[in-house]
Amino acid sequence: MKKIVSILVAVVLTAIIWAQSPQKMSYQAVIRNGSTLVVNQAVGIKISILQGSVSGTVIYTETQTPTTNGNGLVSLEIGSGEGFGTVNWANGPYFIKTETDPTGGITYTVTNTNQLLSIPYALYATNAESALSATTAAACTGNAATATTATTAAACTGNAATATTAAACTGNAATATTATSAAACTGNAATATKASTVGNHFLGEEYLGGIIFFLYINNTPTTNTEHGLIVSKTEGNAVLTSGTGTLVNANSTSDGSINTPLYPAGTSAVRTWITSLNTTLGTAANTWYLPSMDEVKILFGNRFFINNSTASGLTKLMYNGGNKYWSSTENSNSQSFIIQVETQDCESNNKSDAKPFRAIRKF
Repeated sequence: MKKIVSILVAVVLTAIIWAQSPQKMSYQAVIRNGSTLVVNQAVGIKISILQGSVSGTVIYTETQTPTTNGNGLVSLEIGSGEGFGTVNWANGPYFIKTETDPTGGITYTVTNTNQLLSIPYALYATNAESALSATTAAACTGNAATATTATTAAACTGNAATATTAAACTGNAATATTATSAAACTGNAATATKASTVGNHFLGEEYLGGIIFFLYINNTPTTNTEHGLIVSKTEGNAVLTSGTGTLVNANSTSDGSINTPLYPAGTSAVRTWITSLNTTLGTAANTWYLPSMDEVKILFGNRFFINNSTASGLTKLMYNGGNKYWSSTENSNSQSFIIQVETQDCESNNKSDAKPFRAIRKF
């Protein structure tokens, strides 16, 4: 039996894309037979969203039959099935389980489960606007108390207790102390404790030596915190590795910080450039890294915010005249993937060729 390896990538998109309707998740995977790519072939994929743990309750499922391209890559969108729009993303953690049949059928032989660590803004905002869940707006119970104005945060009535604005549930000593961020008020002395630190940054902001080009919410049972990706103000143009090349297993399609340290420092001019950037900005080793193929795509999708930033010393994307940039995602011992700016298509390219690139970092 053939061994098929499917690599799950990060389910992330820009705030602009997530703001559109219908809202879906972008998914990509590289399908291999051992070390050999499965190319130009239909594969069956079943996607499930689990709540709570890797073996948690299945709250959404759909199946698709995409076809791999010449690089063994499949691309699809998750969210076309019934029930996706009703998922309450504030009630995490959530996990994505993928099952694959390399023959294109429904006999799934490969299973991968990964935690969805970030909640895109638009999906989270949809829950907040509907305010149907106690984790986002207001469900107040106890002594016949009910939430009557969930569009703001919490109006709780019962035993003559009323809260007409957003934050206070009073009556029988019940209080809501942080109704602006979460608010579940239950009975006497109930409190809403979930904190929020969202909205402190914006796309195009100069921050930590670069420009913010992506923002997301990291959701936990106790807090919602804002994180993102930052791109360097300048770019390089160099070979990824010199010589015939060696397979270094830099095969993450979603996280370049995993890939970049795997390239030999002595033969990678790209890595030398990024190391110099860390030194110049006074950041720790491996803080800045060469983005993965998916991170490059996000970068290109939000290049409007980068190229229109007023940050001093900024070199606009495509300054070097190239329209294909290095990613850190490796395809073979001699080739890694490059990404085309306008179409965001990926293709395999010799590591020994000089190509433009940008460094990025997380926060």
